Amino acid sequence: DDFILKPLEFKLFMVRINSCIERYWLKRELMEKNAKLFELAIRDGFTGLYNRDYFSHACKKRGREFIRTKQPLSFVLLDIDYFKNVNDTYGHLKGDYVLKEVAEILKRETKDTDFICRWGGEEFIVMLLDTELQAATAFAEKIRKFIRQHTFKNMKPVTASFGVTQWRENDIEESVFKRLDNSLYLAKLTGRDKVVSNEEVELNYKGNPVRIEWGPFFRCGQKQLDEDHHKLIALSNEIIKICFQAEGESQTTLLFERLVEEISDHFKREEELLQAAGYENYAEHKRIHENLRKEISLVMKKFNSGGIMPEVAARYLIQEIVLGHIIKKDFDFFHLFQGV
Repeated sequence: DDFILKPLEFKLFMVRINSCIERYWLKRELMEKNAKLFELAIRDGFTGLYNRDYFSHACKKRGREFIRTKQPLSFVLLDIDYFKNVNDTYGHLKGDYVLKEVAEILKRETKDTDFICRWGGEEFIVMLLDTELQAATAFAEKIRKFIRQHTFKNMKPVTASFGVTQWRENDIEESVFKRLDNSLYLAKLTGRDKVVSNEEVELNYKGNPVRIEWGPFFRCGQKQLDEDHHKLIALSNEIIKICFQAEGESQTTLLFERLVEEISDHFKREEELLQAAGYENYAEHKRIHENLRKEISLVMKKFNSGGIMPEVAARYLIQEIVLGHIIKKDFDFFHLFQGV
């Protein structure tokens, strides 16, 4: 009898129970609304992929984890080739359709632990956890083939270019994305519909000599330096065109000599211009040139003595000296002359 509630007590008890239930459902509803708002805040509204802000946040977090765990972390950046032509030829609705189809391919081929983001416009980026560079490059190549082979209704085939890199020991977010972006641009400027890893271009891609396109990517805004870089790239293209032909070996030798001479003259002019412009890293840049001159001399001695094949010498001179030095070191001073 002690536990039997009187009518008034029972009524108050039920009021409290109902109040608790109501608060529970209000709290649950608020949590669900907050979860939906959070999803809206971190997603690209068009493709449903993560947006750039959230991806950058996740990247910083994973970078800190890399420092602690050394778990490999790789990135794939892709850009749909000639996307403006898609919009101009088929209309913007078809362009939207292509973006959604590519997003679906990425969703289908990635793991739940991977992060896929619409980086902007027709660019997408994937962060691959616990993945080495070689595996990330193979993944990018697989996606490249899937996009090329995909049937886009009432349209010609669509292709994409890819840049790939892996987070390194001393990396920060900016250095990773710079290397990734440069790799993508090199894929674009050496034929498109291809994968470039760590800013290293294959001169003979899938059995075909590549051609390096000259364009804004290589221009610093200083007339003499731009002319030098243009000439070096033009010479590189001549070498690439013939160095993989056995009958072109003697001609390749002459082109190598011209390229080495042009590089030497260019380094001298570049040093004078950088010193005159007050470049803060002038001394270091000059030291890099001195080391490259020594390396070029060693490579040419090996080539002239028959110690290395023409394509090996070409890969070094073009990948490391012409493209590599411009991208990895010269880009650092481009700001001195742009907008002047």
